[in-house]
Amino acid sequence: MINGQFCIKLIHCGNVNIANPEDSEQKNIFFMPMGLFPMADKLKKNGFDVEIIHMDLEAEKSIQEILDFDTVDADGFDDHWVNESLVVLDTAALIKRINPGIFVFLGGYTASLFAAEIVSDYSQVDAVIRGDGEIPIVELAAVLHKEESKNRSIVKNLGPETLKNVQNLVWKTSAGSVIVNRFSYTGTVEEMEKLDFAAVDLLRNWENYRLSSFFYTHFEPIGRFPMFLLETARGCRYACAYCGGNSLAQSKISRRDKMVFRSVDSVIRTIKKAVSFGFETFYTCNEWEESDEWYIRLLRRVKEEKLEINYGYGCWRLPSQALIDALSECCKQAVIEISPETADYEIRKKNKDYRLAYTNEEMEECLDYISTKENVKAQVFFGYYLASDTGGTILNTVDYILRLLIKYPHLLEIEYANFSTDPGSLFFFFPEKYGMDMNVRNFRDYVHCLKENYVQNQGQQADMTLFKPGNISDEEDVEIHRKIRLLNYLFDSYRKSVSYILSRWGTPDMIINLLKEKHMVLTAANTFPVDEVKKMLVAHCMKNNRLDELLLALISLECEKVKSGHRILKPTTQLYLDFDREEAGQGNDCEGSMIDYIKSKLEGNRKEEDMDIEFDV
Repeated sequence: MINGQFCIKLIHCGNVNIANPEDSEQKNIFFMPMGLFPMADKLKKNGFDVEIIHMDLEAEKSIQEILDFDTVDADGFDDHWVNESLVVLDTAALIKRINPGIFVFLGGYTASLFAAEIVSDYSQVDAVIRGDGEIPIVELAAVLHKEESKNRSIVKNLGPETLKNVQNLVWKTSAGSVIVNRFSYTGTVEEMEKLDFAAVDLLRNWENYRLSSFFYTHFEPIGRFPMFLLETARGCRYACAYCGGNSLAQSKISRRDKMVFRSVDSVIRTIKKAVSFGFETFYTCNEWEESDEWYIRLLRRVKEEKLEINYGYGCWRLPSQALIDALSECCKQAVIEISPETADYEIRKKNKDYRLAYTNEEMEECLDYISTKENVKAQVFFGYYLASDTGGTILNTVDYILRLLIKYPHLLEIEYANFSTDPGSLFFFFPEKYGMDMNVRNFRDYVHCLKENYVQNQGQQADMTLFKPGNISDEEDVEIHRKIRLLNYLFDSYRKSVSYILSRWGTPDMIINLLKEKHMVLTAANTFPVDEVKKMLVAHCMKNNRLDELLLALISLECEKVKSGHRILKPTTQLYLDFDREEAGQGNDCEGSMIDYIKSKLEGNRKEEDMDIEFDV
């Protein structure tokens, strides 16, 4: 307590596990959930001493340097994404060992779904706030402050009546009894209008957070500007089988049976405030039937207010031409995310909500229109496993991905990565219905897999692989993952060589055949052996009559580059063709620009390193 104020720290653990240095793998959880800022602001406006702490920004400090254990009364952790869970539990346990009297509570999607199990099974957690937290967290803080004002130890004096009126709370008494309070608060439109979603200054070292927050893209210049995650709405009307935020999950996690979306005026206020903190790119990913019109109104207001911003627009269906026009006209730069997930339309319809499905032809018509906008690019996301996926459909999807890159060499970047089985996905709730073999059924299963993936097995992908279609054998499962990892590795380590192959010969056949035929074994560090990959690539090019002296020299140079730097293979490698942007520009002469680019780089390397490389084009 500070000067009579109840002191709460809201903690986002991120990728750093301060309690266990062996847990050092990247887990794709740097960004904070959008609800932390409004909850912190709500606490502050109700008279509490509050601060958000991002552990990744405090990585060089001890827990005693991060938290003043003499003044902190309660620590609230977000356990939103399941990948956070182990770090959250370890950090909470460390805090409890130092000061058992600190009240520790969790919130977020994952914590909400498994609230009773977490409170019952993990002694370091005193409570979980389920669903929307901005009102329940104030109620919780008020009761805890009242108890502490009586000179009572909060944790030691929790009777069955103490916290019974805090909405949405699951908690345990000092005697260990788990109590599930009524679930009666779900944020309304009126409440959302009052919330401050850009209370950035309540985050300790927020400047460093801004400096580390970027839209994940190779496109310039949008990839160089700080990005702010913009909450436009809550809830979902759709039922995509692989997504943990689907409409059924919303009803279980937040008791939300309909969407609520903010007014354009309130979102503009958030954008203006975030801009005042130096954020220049804004990202949204929430749609509903009328959302194109809503976003167009928002973007027109951005232009009217002369807000010079960039935009990352995550869409669930294909964007309309009017929305693409608005993004181009009202923003400096924009990237549109499209998520077909698979090249197979029938599988797409089975896994995406039927209202969101589209054909490949419709998607390419959309990409054609986006390509007419000089300041708009596209990211396309594919994922596996889906219900009814097979080894054949997955290779067909890889083939389609490469054909898209050849067709749109300067427009697209693509990702192909595994789904991580979100708690709350329809796959999780109904694995038998979708024919899925599932390795996780409860929170403890997830925690076990987190330990296995990120602590015991170094070099694992950032998203765990926890399920597969029942028709795919264990052996085929291993082989499929190896193929996709090799694809990503080639783009990560031999991007210019792959770009040269695809652009010069205009077909993905050689890369597809390489994935089919070659069986590269992972090293003990869970990556591919550098020299062996080079030999494999050279031999395969030679076998297919694709190995000219220029390509051989390029493969050799990229191999040496891999050896000179430390690389950790991740599943979210972006697949794009890498041409020299100044020389290639936006023109169609990909082969010529690539050859000129490679020649200039080889000449530079030969002069710098006295390399004896000759080539003849």
